[in-house]
Amino acid sequence: MSQDNQITLRGFVTAEPRFRQTTLAGTPLAEIRMGSTPRRLDRETGEWRELPTTYYTIKCWRRLAVNAASSLHKGDMVLVRGKFSVHHWVDNQQRPRETIEIEADSLDLAT
Repeated sequence: MSQDNQITLRGFVTAEPRFRQTTLAGTPLAEIRMGSTPRRLDRETGEWRELPTTYYTIKCWRRLAVNAASSLHKGDMVLVRGKFSVHHWVDNQQRPRETIEIEADSLDLAT
């Protein structure tokens, strides 16, 4: 049984995709920033409340990278499936930081 971390997210593209090719093999890579804001129903008031937005870096490789870079734009709602990882580091001001990255297996425009 595989122990890969799999995730499916729906959210909005927050910046234009960045496309490049790796320097060694020339493999296409697209990086996409995505934000997802969950909503929960407040049962006492009957109103929907938005929770804090979580931001992700989505990495697409090869054909998926080419397709994503040519068809996605800031503001598009997307559905992403892939493996996720969390990276921790300390910035220049000695503050702890973390980034959530998803290596996409598939991307779909959502409605």
